[in-house]
Amino acid sequence: MPDATASAWSDLAQRLLPLAGDPALPPDNLEALERWWGGPRPLRPAAVLVGLVPRPDGLRVLLTRRQEGLTHHGGQVSFPGGRIDAGDADAVAAAVRETQEEIGVGAGQVRPLGRVEPLATVSQYLVQPVVALVDPAYRLRLCAGEVSCAFELPLALAARRELWQPYPLPRPGLEVELRALEFEGHTIWGATAMILERLLARLRGMPL
Repeated sequence: MPDATASAWSDLAQRLLPLAGDPALPPDNLEALERWWGGPRPLRPAAVLVGLVPRPDGLRVLLTRRQEGLTHHGGQVSFPGGRIDAGDADAVAAAVRETQEEIGVGAGQVRPLGRVEPLATVSQYLVQPVVALVDPAYRLRLCAGEVSCAFELPLALAARRELWQPYPLPRPGLEVELRALEFEGHTIWGATAMILERLLARLRGMPL
């Protein structure tokens, strides 16, 4: 990966949680999920890559759309990622591995910077988002069985709260407020939207 401006990425990284160490627990949305589940549930560790792509018009975040026919989360917008396997050194390694498997963007095109707060999901995963710089010259190689497309969302657009609209709860009784963003035919909601919210809160005040 070509060198980026060290000071700019250093400033951004300082706003994130460090790469090393365990995530802060419990996730802030776990209590609502446990009420909905009727009690505590075991959570499987997972990681996603929140890839930031520097473009002339600002930072963009790399997102994917899952294939429609998948059993879990078919057709939804997500970050590349998945379960942390026994062979993964940590959440960072898992996020980078999954990104290469899903969209073909390998470790040489990814520079991990830090993390944002983890979250729990209704499917009983504890997801650790890993924020990374992605080489803007990356080439996609999509895993056709999992990913239908990948696209870049401008962070400055995502930061405009007036563009986010209430999203109906897909599961009755779950006490959370969901909001969604429409972008070029994609609906960004759920865990992906919550991760974006965590990232934008940490970058507030920075030029995007």
